[in-house]
Amino acid sequence: IGKSCHAGMNYMGINALEETIPIMVELMKLKKIVEQRESDDIPGIPRADVKESHNMSPMFNLDIIQSGVKPNIVPNLCTLIIDRRMIPDEKYEDVKKEIEEAIERGKEKSKLLDVKTTFNPVYPALRIDPNGPGVSRMKKVISKVQKVAEENIKTMGLPGGIDIGMVSQILNTYDIIIHGLVYSGSNAHGVNESILLRDVKTYIKELITYLCADL
Repeated sequence: IGKSCHAGMNYMGINALEETIPIMVELMKLKKIVEQRESDDIPGIPRADVKESHNMSPMFNLDIIQSGVKPNIVPNLCTLIIDRRMIPDEKYEDVKKEIEEAIERGKEKSKLLDVKTTFNPVYPALRIDPNGPGVSRMKKVISKVQKVAEENIKTMGLPGGIDIGMVSQILNTYDIIIHGLVYSGSNAHGVNESILLRDVKTYIKELITYLCADL
């Protein structure tokens, strides 16, 4: 929270947008630390920025910033939304604490009158048993339909948000299958997001085989 005033007399106010920058700097420092972490045992998806094989990493994004109503008014409010994607190895309390501490460090370097922080935990991190009955059957299905050796079918951690994590908690089970149509060129949530028609046909065959075949 800052103080609005005429842009031609900005010394009479506190620019909430500009004074949020020290907080953003501290959050970006934390981002680098967070994204260097890896899961102890969950393989990560192949990444263009990481040449060697690696385990799943948490993600940290400054996603949305909103401030100001007119160019001739110094903004008194600035809202910043962060998307912090946890891995199963992390604890929510620890994640929340390090974000709060980063914001506090930035606040000490800022002229903001106040900083209000709210947390909205949407989807819990989900751990799946790669050797559970459901996953094991799906591997046999993929092997049969796509004619690939079962040992060449890999399971890995995905940084997507999904409500099945809540189902896992309620049912107290890790025997969950997450298998879809995204491929390396899908550009998920980006421009021209796509899947391949041939993959859709293959997926239909896999679903029918999973539900009906005697494997």
